Amino acid sequence: MPGRNPHNHLADLLGPMPPTPKRTAARLFAPEDAGDHLRRKVILLPESDDPIPAWLLTPKGPVRPRPAMLCLHSTTHGSGKDVPAGLAGFEPGSPPVESRSYALQLVRRGYVALAPDLLCDGERVSPGLKPYDTRDFYRRHPDQSAAGRIVWDCQRAVDFLRSLDGVDPARIGVIGHSHGAHYGLF
Repeated sequence: MPGRNPHNHLADLLGPMPPTPKRTAARLFAPEDAGDHLRRKVILLPESDDPIPAWLLTPKGPVRPRPAMLCLHSTTHGSGKDVPAGLAGFEPGSPPVESRSYALQLVRRGYVALAPDLLCDGERVSPGLKPYDTRDFYRRHPDQSAAGRIVWDCQRAVDFLRSLDGVDPARIGVIGHSHGAHYGLF
């Protein structure tokens, strides 16, 4: 429609968002030596009922402000964050796909990389449901959209990256493929 603000269309599509927390709390597990970088499991806790598991990949060496990338996975069959981290292919336990292991490639180039599980994939698949089955999400959040929630979760992931000592908050980007690229654009 002529004269309409395109941002309103996007807001209509994404629907109402949860309130933005003052800071995104996180639980960080001990880092693992992955050879040429450190890999650490992180659970982002922007809301009590929907934690966001992620892999945080950091270069070895002194902590200094580095560029960071939010690495969003494509549609998988339950592998989620493990695909961009180079830990699995599209099926859990299948061999990694080099062309989709962009978090791994970026950490090797000096970036801090955060690869979260998007809603309904990886560790965020509800018990008894298949990946991308949103029934449990809509049962718990009937007034939200799954698309809007994924965007909100990505915003919280960027908030988390901005809080890290080893990240330059002025140099944070997003990368993704297919499903992940879709939400990276949003």
